[in-house]
Amino acid sequence: MKDTQSRRPQDSLFDLLRPHFGFDPRRLTVLSALILALVEARTVVLWQLLPIIHLDGSENTVYKRLKRFLQFELDQLLIARFVLSFLQDQKQLLLILDRTNWKWGKQHLNILILSVSWRTFALPIAWVLLPHGGNSNTATRIALVKSVLPLLDGKKLSLLADREFIGQDWFQTLKRLKIAPCIRLKADTRVGGMEVWAIFKKL
Repeated sequence: MKDTQSRRPQDSLFDLLRPHFGFDPRRLTVLSALILALVEARTVVLWQLLPIIHLDGSENTVYKRLKRFLQFELDQLLIARFVLSFLQDQKQLLLILDRTNWKWGKQHLNILILSVSWRTFALPIAWVLLPHGGNSNTATRIALVKSVLPLLDGKKLSLLADREFIGQDWFQTLKRLKIAPCIRLKADTRVGGMEVWAIFKKL
């Protein structure tokens, strides 16, 4: 009989992640422990995670280990495959495109994120750090969506986004990729020669 007393909290998560991430076991151990600590502490501040994270060594040693781990770049497609593996049985998927922008001093932290909807959650599957503040451009959005399409083959896709994500080339690309958009339009946007407020004023 297996001794469950010696198993650490992250061991079950380690076993779940291992088939999907071909990491060195030590790196996968850190990832598993870090995920659980982030969920429990609800913060990404490393020193605040030290009292609750289950890794061997002193707090100073664990802190250095976490900093080394964060210098390792995760392959986004690995993450996307892992997330989508739980949605294999779904024939229709709702994608969500959003952008978050804040500043660290004078530096913009501007991230364009593509997620997939699952129950009441949006699970990120691809993202890009924009080198500027403000809106993304059409080429960046298209590249982001196309990066995950090979993993979505055979699925019926729709896309939910805010009114920031508009434009003729963008809508034509979504149509060509057979992705149904559900995107807010500004009231003065013209469709078929009419402003949308006039088209929908009786609704």
